[in-house]
Amino acid sequence: MAIPLALQVASTAMKVGASIQQGQMAMQSARYNAKVIGRQAEQEAEASLESMARKRTENERALSSIRLRMQESGLDTTQGSSADYFDEATSRLELQILDEARQSNFRDRARRNEAQMQIYQGKVARANAQATAMGQLIGGAAKISGKMEDVANASKTSNT
Repeated sequence: MAIPLALQVASTAMKVGASIQQGQMAMQSARYNAKVIGRQAEQEAEASLESMARKRTENERALSSIRLRMQESGLDTTQGSSADYFDEATSRLELQILDEARQSNFRDRARRNEAQMQIYQGKVARANAQATAMGQLIGGAAKISGKMEDVANASKTSNT
């Protein structure tokens, strides 16, 4: 009867260990995924900044070209409707860049929230695995206790 009891103890210990390891692996995976998502967010933010810088340069060139054509046509670009047109074009081009910055900010926040959610899910998985391990430990202890009681009753019966 000692061998089945030892097997029950070993089985319970293995189940508990496997559950704990599963929880630890889930947490490690969540941390890794969160780091990857964080890196992606940083790369996207850098790409967006570079894109905005390029657009500003392109806008400056476009505005210079507009100003040059207006001046070649004999228009005064410092006053009147031509100046208003030029100011409006400048504002419109800058608004496009600001819109891109806002969208980039939204994407960055969404990525960072996604990374935080990964960590949270890892913590939940780890807590669930620990609860499972505790349940397996209690269940195993109850089975072992029952077997020990059976052994004790069997020995009492055989002694009488």
